[in-house]
Amino acid sequence: MIISESVAADELEIRLKKQTAELKKSNKWVSAEISESTQPEEDVLKSEEKFLILAENSPDVIVRFDRQNRHLYVNQVAADIYGYSQEEIKGKTHNELGSDPEKAKFWKEHNEKVFSTGKTETMEFDCILPQRKKYYFNILIIPEFVNDEVASVLTISRNVTDVKKTESTLKETLDNLEEMIKKRTEEIEKAYRSLKESEKCLAEAQKIAHLGSWNWNIVSNELYWSDEIYRIFGLSPQEFGATYDAFLSYVHPEDRDCVNNAVKGALEGKPYSIDHRIILKGGEERIVHEQGEVIFENGNVPVRMAGIVQDITERKKIEKALGMANAYNRSLIEVSLDPLVTIGPDGKITDVNRATEIVTGYFRSELIGTDFSDYFTEPEKAKEGYQYVFQKGLVRDYQLEIRHKHGHITPVLYNASIYRDENGRVTGVFAAARDITELKKTEEKIKALANAVESSNDAIITGTLDGTITSWNKGAEQIYGYLAEEVMGKNVSILEPDNLKGEIKQLFDKIKQGKKVKRYETLRLKKDGIAVNVSVTLSPIFDVSGNPVAFSGIARDITEKKITENLLHEKQMAEFANRTKSEFLANMSHELRTPLNSIIGFSDMLYEQAYGELNQKQLRAISNISNSGKHLLNLINGILDLSKIEANKMELDYKEFELASSLDLIRNILSPIADKKNIEIETGVDSSISKICADEDRFIRIMFNLVDNAIKFSFENSLVKIGARKKGELVEITVEDTGIGIKTEDQNKLFKPFSQVNSFSSKKFQGTGLGLSLVKQIVNLHGGYVWFKSEQGKGSTFAFAIPITKG
Repeated sequence: MIISESVAADELEIRLKKQTAELKKSNKWVSAEISESTQPEEDVLKSEEKFLILAENSPDVIVRFDRQNRHLYVNQVAADIYGYSQEEIKGKTHNELGSDPEKAKFWKEHNEKVFSTGKTETMEFDCILPQRKKYYFNILIIPEFVNDEVASVLTISRNVTDVKKTESTLKETLDNLEEMIKKRTEEIEKAYRSLKESEKCLAEAQKIAHLGSWNWNIVSNELYWSDEIYRIFGLSPQEFGATYDAFLSYVHPEDRDCVNNAVKGALEGKPYSIDHRIILKGGEERIVHEQGEVIFENGNVPVRMAGIVQDITERKKIEKALGMANAYNRSLIEVSLDPLVTIGPDGKITDVNRATEIVTGYFRSELIGTDFSDYFTEPEKAKEGYQYVFQKGLVRDYQLEIRHKHGHITPVLYNASIYRDENGRVTGVFAAARDITELKKTEEKIKALANAVESSNDAIITGTLDGTITSWNKGAEQIYGYLAEEVMGKNVSILEPDNLKGEIKQLFDKIKQGKKVKRYETLRLKKDGIAVNVSVTLSPIFDVSGNPVAFSGIARDITEKKITENLLHEKQMAEFANRTKSEFLANMSHELRTPLNSIIGFSDMLYEQAYGELNQKQLRAISNISNSGKHLLNLINGILDLSKIEANKMELDYKEFELASSLDLIRNILSPIADKKNIEIETGVDSSISKICADEDRFIRIMFNLVDNAIKFSFENSLVKIGARKKGELVEITVEDTGIGIKTEDQNKLFKPFSQVNSFSSKKFQGTGLGLSLVKQIVNLHGGYVWFKSEQGKGSTFAFAIPITKG
């Protein structure tokens, strides 16, 4: 690069001198002919014409100036650089052409010098032309004489910008040459060490890959083998005369012509890559892969051939085994009843099985290479399907319809996924279609049946085995309150009450086993949250193979039946309860309250030591008497409240109060009782709730009953949690314990007056059975509702919700 740039600079300088000399000579001709007035004017014009031809064809900038520094002549190259036409430039000075004043002054001074001395002047000049690009020029200013006086000057400017750049590059290169040589020397030494190491690694790699290299000197017929080739041929260098003929003797007789022809082709400039057999000295047959290429010198003279040999015997065995496996896999694909297709990234079919030929009516040869989407009733949907697979990796149960070439339609569910090559690159999609004609017929039958019973008062529902609703008749709308569009696609479990969670799953387990569920009486939840008594019959729907694929269900509202069945029993229970209550209330009012007030009053006076000082033991006894009396009075008041509610005589005193303060009050009141069992009471109130509007005294009574029950039925060293959170326009209060819990069969006794869940609880945990009943009644008066969940041995959660504001 350095040499070529230097030569270019020299050549440029020679060309400049040569062309300048020609212009000088031409200019002298013109000047001389002008000064010799005896010559005809025609000769003068011819000389000027020669000058103009040279000037206009010169690559240099050529300009003629008069003594006033006006442009008498510019060639086209100069005009292009000035940015004006030749006619626009003539007769104008640099200043008049808008040149830089400093540059104009520069030209004026040098031109005047030549005018005054009459001697040629050379110089270098740089400038930024109107194109905003910097140029360097070598300039020659030549005086032109008329009658021995300088009449004009001719400037010849050679653009040496590239030369300057070359010189700069040359200088920089020369400056760095020594460092480059040093660095290069180090690199060569490092490369030599690396080469030695690479040769060692290459030998190891060849051994591992069973691949060796060879080099054949065609002129001397000497053949070089690497160590690995000797190992492949089962030879040692000492026992093998390394020539081409010796190598050929180990090639299988049936393959020698193939090898010879490959070598001949290489000698004609055609590298080869072939597999052939060799026979080792012991008679063992091996298969090798060989590649070779000829190196030519002096035109087309072959002098050397180089190549590699690799033992591929084991690979060939594996390929044969894979071929057999592929044939086996292909046979499995062909016997599949499902249409199977492979699709390329361009959407073209790359392979199909026999089932695809049958369902489309086209042969495999006709299908391969055509667009996959062309064989469906909805081509765009089919195209979207396989494009989705390329994007997401797979698709499941994608519904399409295949159109047979004679018009027959087959509904199918496609499942497809991508497949990759050995480098992990996605190369296509494998798609399998399942004929769902029978399933469609089954669905149509179900639909026809549903239409037939649409006017039925019974709820008729169909769905998948996982419970997804697929049809919903008018009867279902009437019984459950949901419109069809509200439940289609949703799970039937939305009808399951909280206290019966898991029941539907148990019923569906039977359906999946092909069993029917007949007239199963249970509760189901309506849209408005009200439970409805229903008698349910569930039946599995089978496909042609006898496998359950869906369900149908019929539910009948048996609320009236239940009412009729329970009416007499409820009436008798109500009459008995009313008699019991009346007797109890009468006794409570007349026999208990008056003496109880006396007991409480006198025990409080004794506790306050109104009749004299008492010791601590006596004070504790008096305190117990007072607390027990107050508790008993509270129970009596609860009974009276319940009586008022049932008689519709209770009125609520609504007022706004701090929710957190009321819950803290309950905790403080009941903490002494909880402390006896080492039970911690924890409260948590949603920060979005501060105040509520309700009957505060009744609210405290509700909370007292719930928290007192939680403490009563909790184990020692446990926790009772009180929570409050906003739920729409309601506040939901929960009391959670980790106590004994309630048996499932006893849970229907809760919230009934004078009722406890079992005799054991009655004996161990004393009470009247009024607490929860009173809670429910007071909550209902507030326009709210009560619920609970409980698991025996793990504890219970009782909760209620009432409006935050008076509605």
